[in-house]
Amino acid sequence: MPLYFRKRRPLGQRTQFILAIAALALVLAILLGWLFVRHQLSHPSPESQNSEPNDVVTPVYTKADTTQLLVILTDAGAERFWLVQAAPADVAMHCATIPAKTITPIGLTLTEALHKHGPAKATEQVSALTKLTVRHYLALSSADAETFLNDLEEGVSYTLPETVQFTEQNGASVRLQAGDRILTAAQTAGLLRYTKWQQPHAQQNAGADLLTAILNQYLLPNRSLHGDFSTLSNLAQTNLRIQDYTAYESTLDYLANGNTGSLCDTIIIPGSSDKAGSFTTDVNALKKTALY
Repeated sequence: MPLYFRKRRPLGQRTQFILAIAALALVLAILLGWLFVRHQLSHPSPESQNSEPNDVVTPVYTKADTTQLLVILTDAGAERFWLVQAAPADVAMHCATIPAKTITPIGLTLTEALHKHGPAKATEQVSALTKLTVRHYLALSSADAETFLNDLEEGVSYTLPETVQFTEQNGASVRLQAGDRILTAAQTAGLLRYTKWQQPHAQQNAGADLLTAILNQYLLPNRSLHGDFSTLSNLAQTNLRIQDYTAYESTLDYLANGNTGSLCDTIIIPGSSDKAGSFTTDVNALKKTALY
């Protein structure tokens, strides 16, 4: 029996029109989708651009982030007090010698406050005197300073303002001519406790210039600042603890990365001395310095 196929009825004009419209819409959708993908590939969004792993977030510091540290040389007869300020908002550090015979608010000189009440009391008096918040101290002998300076390895580049002569801890006599010098650890420690400066500027600074030179030369991003802190904390008497260092570490790294060799400068504390050598600080003049 022969097979017969039913003939399909031809599509009506309306149906043909609807199918044509649907096919055209499909083609347009595919075309628009391709154009959108092409645009996204050639124009990445700001979010994807900002998510690059190499982006560096720059911290924002203010005056409130400024901190002070009192460094004390404890050698009998050659006591030294240096105020070191870190000011990350200005990408700067300042170092100032506070004369050992400075009269404090309790009526004692700084040296007397140190010997009678300890470094914490001396630090408290510097804070009260200067109206700056000085929370921490680092007290060490010149022998301990020499031990630490030996870790710096390259010596200290320093311009000596005048010819000096002093005796090292081991009894050796040292004479250094004025001018540019690369100082050994022993020579640097000897100059920190040196008391016979002739020039008024050198007398006023009494080692602050040298401490400034050390900071400028060695507070660098390629140094192990954590290792330096560990060495100092083992050598010195200090109220700085590891948690304090951790809190300051990012600031120190920031300053080290901004150090081009002149990060730190020396500030002279204004004031006057009487005939006995006691020093009275001019607090109003002090407030006009870079420490404020």
